[in-house]
Amino acid sequence: MRKIKLYISFIFFLSIINLFAQSDTTANPEADKVISVVQNVDDGGNFLDQLSFDSTLSLPFGIIRQIGSARYIVAIDSSKFLPQGAYFNAYAAIDFPGTTKKIAFAAKNIKFNPVGVVGGNQARLMLVSEHIIKINNTVSLKIVKDGNNFVEWDCNGFKAISLKGEFLFSKTKLLPDSSQTTDKVVRATFQIYTNDIHDFVTQVSITPFFVEGLKGWSFNVTNATVDMSELVNAPTMVFPAGYTNPNMLTPAMWSGFYLESLKVKLPSEISQAGKRSELEVHNLLIDNMGLTGLFQVNNVFSTEQGTMSGWGFSLDELGVGFLCNQLNSGHLKGKVSVPIMDSTQTLVYNANVYYNPQSKETDYSFALSPANNLKFNVFSAQVTLNSNSQLLIVKSNGLLKPTAVLNGLISFNHAKFDSKGDQLAFQNLTILTQAPYVTNGLFTLHLAGGQNPKAANFPVSINDITFGVNNGFPLLSFSVTVNFMNSSNSGFSAGTLVGLQAKIVPYQQSYTGEAPATVTKTKWEFDKFFINGVSLNTVTSVFTLNGTVIFRDNDPVYGDGFFGQISFSIPNVLPSPVQISACLGAKATYRYFYIDAAVPVNIPLGTVPITLTKLMGGLYYHMNPQNTSQAQMIAASQNQSSTTTNALTYIPDSTISIGFKAGVGFKYSSSEVVANGDVLFEINFTSSGGLGIVKLAGDVYVLVNVNERVKAPVKGSILVQYDGVNSVFDANATVTINAYNAITGNGFIKMHIEPGVWYVCVGKPTTTNQINIMNMVTAESYFMVGNSIEPANAPPPEVATILGASGLNGNRDDTKLSNGAGFCAGARLNASLYKQYGFSFFQVYGSYAFGLGFDMMLMNYGSNSYCDNDASQKVGLNGWQASGNMYLYMQGNVGVKGNIRFLPGCNCDNENICFCRNFDFTVFDLGVAAIVGGKLPKPIYFYGQIGCYYNIFGKVSGTFNFHFDYGSNCNPVTN
Repeated sequence: MRKIKLYISFIFFLSIINLFAQSDTTANPEADKVISVVQNVDDGGNFLDQLSFDSTLSLPFGIIRQIGSARYIVAIDSSKFLPQGAYFNAYAAIDFPGTTKKIAFAAKNIKFNPVGVVGGNQARLMLVSEHIIKINNTVSLKIVKDGNNFVEWDCNGFKAISLKGEFLFSKTKLLPDSSQTTDKVVRATFQIYTNDIHDFVTQVSITPFFVEGLKGWSFNVTNATVDMSELVNAPTMVFPAGYTNPNMLTPAMWSGFYLESLKVKLPSEISQAGKRSELEVHNLLIDNMGLTGLFQVNNVFSTEQGTMSGWGFSLDELGVGFLCNQLNSGHLKGKVSVPIMDSTQTLVYNANVYYNPQSKETDYSFALSPANNLKFNVFSAQVTLNSNSQLLIVKSNGLLKPTAVLNGLISFNHAKFDSKGDQLAFQNLTILTQAPYVTNGLFTLHLAGGQNPKAANFPVSINDITFGVNNGFPLLSFSVTVNFMNSSNSGFSAGTLVGLQAKIVPYQQSYTGEAPATVTKTKWEFDKFFINGVSLNTVTSVFTLNGTVIFRDNDPVYGDGFFGQISFSIPNVLPSPVQISACLGAKATYRYFYIDAAVPVNIPLGTVPITLTKLMGGLYYHMNPQNTSQAQMIAASQNQSSTTTNALTYIPDSTISIGFKAGVGFKYSSSEVVANGDVLFEINFTSSGGLGIVKLAGDVYVLVNVNERVKAPVKGSILVQYDGVNSVFDANATVTINAYNAITGNGFIKMHIEPGVWYVCVGKPTTTNQINIMNMVTAESYFMVGNSIEPANAPPPEVATILGASGLNGNRDDTKLSNGAGFCAGARLNASLYKQYGFSFFQVYGSYAFGLGFDMMLMNYGSNSYCDNDASQKVGLNGWQASGNMYLYMQGNVGVKGNIRFLPGCNCDNENICFCRNFDFTVFDLGVAAIVGGKLPKPIYFYGQIGCYYNIFGKVSGTFNFHFDYGSNCNPVTN
């Protein structure tokens, strides 16, 4: 009976407490209430060692349990009676280790009876809300109300706690590796069930991450433990050598994340080709100061697997140390293959690894000490490399770019170039991985052999030495004087360039590792010996002669041959030099030659205000001009004074017998600025005696002098060519206008006749003759006749979008056109305008576009032609009738846009003025388009379609579209 009275009394007190419970207005009222109830119990010391309803304690009271140095309190508060039984509420506020924060748990409506609490999950104290607890500046704890976070208890109080959540790492320390995860923050997920939260040591799964500021280093953790305990560490934990933490009195007090094993991806610049190298490392830490640890690995990859901007390199040893989230130490060791060396030889490097605060990336400091007298062969030469040579490697755009600075000696013993024991010393010869490949370099000749060097068995005197790259080919060249007579003190000599050429050969090297891969490398190989050309420069009191003769050796196009251009002048007689180009050569089965001359003159043409300024002419045999276009052919006539022979625009061709060309340069007599140009005629014959090609080409330039032709505001060209072998006649005339970008235009006329095909075009629908004024108005036109002409263009999109029409109806009579009984013509006119004015917050804008175009055909059906549906109706005017199509469109719109400013209260700028509402609406938008097809005169027939759209203030809008037809259609019948 006494127990029942106590039970009723207990329920009564719980009800009273519940009645007077006050609401919490803090940011997390549920958690604050739990913490407040537990704190009140703790402050009042109102405790039971064991829950018993015989107790006379008033509510609220708590059950306290001591585990180690920590106390766990379960507070009892509130009650209510229901038909199903009696219930009360219980709370717990658990201190999270290492912080002053508490985690709040609660359970409501816990069923009880005079015996005690009804057990099971209904008595669990569940997490009341999401908790985010800042552990330190590096990491925070996040747990959510998902049923996995609870406290288990019984009449004796606290039994155990279950936590499942995640530690969130600060973005100032760690960032997620987006190549391996979609997480936006680095997190360490965990789940633990323990009877003492201060013994918090458990496994975690950590997001792949990189250290802030060191994106090249990526960490993928495979085995890690979180240690929040101040009493013990993880059983297998090993502190990095030299690790100290001023906040620890003993190692057991350490708290953080122990990364027992993880995979580290290296920056791409020190990884094998095609993939980032990945290493297995151990024993790294993450604590309140960030990532700390060090590791060293050997034999990461070989020279076959690595490429340093095309040079093979290995990573034989790598050591790296991280301290407090900073890369504070590191070193590399390995080998580099320099392409100029033999493939079996390498240079050894050492490098320090450090963090570069300017670039905010990993950087490296390399050093090289090559072995003494390292030898290798290149340019068919033997090279001895001195020990003071250097290998400089810098990081640029995420790549390591090596530069070799070499010092040493070279000696030559080639069949066509023998140094006779002399050695060429070089200093600071700099080899790069990309163009220009070679820079710097100081060369001196050490004469030790006692004889002059020889080139092709001619004694030479070396004047200058150059090491560089020409058109992608490394070459070592010598500017020499070749003596053609026995005595070097008299006789005739000429300057030339002797060279040894190498080639840069890209090659792919395959290997098998974790995954098969192919590495692209480069190497230098000897290519050939050459004599670049013979330079002549003779000045006497009688004449001046200078020029260059180039020898081509085993050329794939020209075979073996001499190509030269000579300038010849006579003082007071021929002050402007005569230019002569020539070549003599041979292929395997025939010989060829070419000679061409340009003579400056000043010949007025009588009453015609034209003066001839140049006479041109040439003769060739077994050679074919490569001027396949008008521009190329005219260019050939202008290049008479170029530094390379004009014969290079011709190639050997055994099907051509002989050919010649002749031409003149001209100018307007009063001033060449008014007009100047060139005209060239050429003809050749086939080896069988037939006619080959006949060409007439010319150009004229207006309002510029000869030296500024490329800037001519008006220029025109003509090219007429007949191919006798294929019976093809083709004529082109063009004109181009560019009056200071204000008025521009171009036009052309083309006539083409060959068996089965003929046409004459003055522009085409796809390539019109056109003129543009101030980029505002463009007018285009064309005229065509023949049996191979273009169809009319479809109407522009401005028409098609309004009418939905896909094209103009075809009204052409192709039979008449091909027989020359008519012609086609067309034109287009386009204009557009866009304006905008106003202020930063309010603007008015508008645009206007107009277009008009037509395509028509005028045909002669004969004076006796009549309509197929009315024999009495004659066609056209004396048999000529026009038919065609026309389109027209006009479009315009006006709109206003801006923003409305309100008082502070939305997103504001620095002046506290807010742009809360943007607007952009159309005042009106109108468009009209029409397509008209028809025939006239006699009879007159029109048909077509008109369409329109309109939109006014976005409120009134609509479209209309209608077709029309007028007159009677007539299909002509020729009598």
